[in-house]
Amino acid sequence: SGGGDEPPPPPSLPGAEAPCAPLCCCWKLVQTVSASQAAPSDLRLLRRPQPPFRQVCLAGSVAVTDEWIEALAANHAGTLERLDLSGCDSLTASQRPLDAMSRFTKLKLLKLPAQRWEERNLAAALSELTELRWLDAASTRDLRKARAALQDQCAILENVRDMT
Repeated sequence: SGGGDEPPPPPSLPGAEAPCAPLCCCWKLVQTVSASQAAPSDLRLLRRPQPPFRQVCLAGSVAVTDEWIEALAANHAGTLERLDLSGCDSLTASQRPLDAMSRFTKLKLLKLPAQRWEERNLAAALSELTELRWLDAASTRDLRKARAALQDQCAILENVRDMT
């Protein structure tokens, strides 16, 4: 452990070496989906359970909304292992996408858009992901900052209790 804030590099997962492909290629049974050409009409592909997706890279796609995450959760929650949502600025800061993400029971790697959700809500959703092994550096930093603030509040409350 180097003691830095950066998490270790993403783990090698089975199938991780497969090249990313545009969403429209998923019907050739490619198990890796990329947002390089993602369009709003591609949401229909996520609403189908076949083929089951294991890796989805939607990074930087302006088309990705809360509805996309809900469609992924409804149809691929039990198979999705890697999800990259970094730069998906159309996701809302509401609880809706977090609730959907918390259903990805097999998720091992997750990259999120920076500073989208309250740390407490994010932590609650992430705690449901028991298989999660890697989280992007920005989200990790946000959670560490929230934990430190909570520890500071606890110390203040402890001092108040001692004064009474």
